[in-house]
Amino acid sequence: MGQLQAGIATVDITPPVGTWLAGFAGRHKGSEGIHDPLRARALVLDDGDTRLLIITCDILSLAYPFIDDLKARIEAESGLPP
Repeated sequence: MGQLQAGIATVDITPPVGTWLAGFAGRHKGSEGIHDPLRARALVLDDGDTRLLIITCDILSLAYPFIDDLKARIEAESGLPP
């Protein structure tokens, strides 16, 4: 086992004002503003034998086809299995 290495990344995924949002059943229009930015974050840990990727998103849900595509793209570009 080698020395533990870590890498992080973050990206703003805030939708534009006016976007219809999940979780607001009583509203009859899109968002009216941005209170806090939404982010996706990634953490990679590598000890020389094993590499682990953890992704978090400030979002209510993601569709399974999107997740399946994302896992395939990550594997193709990084070699990390899902």
